[in-house]
Amino acid sequence: MPDRTKDPEDRLIQALTRITSRVQSQGDLSPLLRAILDEARHLLGCEAASLLLYDEGRHDLCFEVVVGGDERIRFQRVPMDKGIAGVAAVSRRAIVVPDASKDARHLVLEATRFPTRDLVAVPMLQGDTLIGVIEALNKKQGSFDEMDARILGLLADQAAMQIVTTRLFDEKLRGERLAALGTAVAGIAHHIKNILAQAQGSATLVDLGLTRSDLSLVAEAWPLLRDANERMSRLVGDLLGVAHLEAPQRRPVDLGTVVREVLDAEQDRALRAGAGLEADLGVSPTVLADPTQLHDMLLNLVGNAIEAIESNGRPGTVWVRTRPDASPDRVLLEVEDDGPGIPPELHKRIFEPLFTTRPHGHGFGLAMVARAVREHGGEIRLASTPGRGSTFTLSLPTVVGTPGQ
Repeated sequence: MPDRTKDPEDRLIQALTRITSRVQSQGDLSPLLRAILDEARHLLGCEAASLLLYDEGRHDLCFEVVVGGDERIRFQRVPMDKGIAGVAAVSRRAIVVPDASKDARHLVLEATRFPTRDLVAVPMLQGDTLIGVIEALNKKQGSFDEMDARILGLLADQAAMQIVTTRLFDEKLRGERLAALGTAVAGIAHHIKNILAQAQGSATLVDLGLTRSDLSLVAEAWPLLRDANERMSRLVGDLLGVAHLEAPQRRPVDLGTVVREVLDAEQDRALRAGAGLEADLGVSPTVLADPTQLHDMLLNLVGNAIEAIESNGRPGTVWVRTRPDASPDRVLLEVEDDGPGIPPELHKRIFEPLFTTRPHGHGFGLAMVARAVREHGGEIRLASTPGRGSTFTLSLPTVVGTPGQ
């Protein structure tokens, strides 16, 4: 229910102030755009909102962020001459539709079952350049009017400015990344060299033990050889994941099933490391995710937690928990360990490629996890205290009708 106890202008100023605050503290664009859509829902008193970006190369619109509606339409493409969003984009003006069922321009997407009664669509512009379109759907009381369109237009200006700024920043980073490519290749070569040295030394001991018929020597060297093989396998897998992470093929996935599968797969490794694995499925909703990528995300986080405990030199526990998020259409997935923890000054770098705090880490796993989480429209956070352990928390969208509660 929108807040009618305050003047509409005051509520708009407060919303813009909150958005500005998020701009200063939030480096990732996706959560900021989601916050803008949340403000739109609150100010207009509507059920859902969505943001579509204009693809100049394909000359169409693509759903980038969806709040309150059917998340399955994310990444769906809309031709410029189709739908209310297409009309708003082509005409460069706001479109108010009081009854979608009677408007021939309204486009019903096959991927969604979300019923649209009425809507308002506003183009996002930077000067004369089209950035995309913001839509608000299903006003809870009354119908959308021109005042709603003006309010949504102000939020669209904020969104357009942030998108353009982020794109300019990304272009600058692209040049810097090319300069850093040589450093990255050298870092990868260093990790491979260390792993191969361990494997070669272990293989030599195994050969010597077999030559002397000394099985104790073989038994001593074999775990080191197996560890080197596992490290190389993880490095190659993470490199492929970072380099070729495809857009997620999202479908309904039971989160509890994925948690159990990952913990079952990691039992032997955890046992060797002296780590117990515990699941606390406070909720087990159906999430909208690529099942393979979701499995890999959780496998990486659990694997890191096991290694953290192993490096601590004493037995420990890894907990995987699910619980409701503050937003009813999202769920929290937590991976916690009681290992050595991560110093506060390193928290901002923990998701950077090639950055690692582990002796045998290579710095690609968490970078891949963070990227995959963003591709799913989610967020990832770290809370860690040196000497007490770390907790990685993922906020993921659930399927409409199966809230994380």
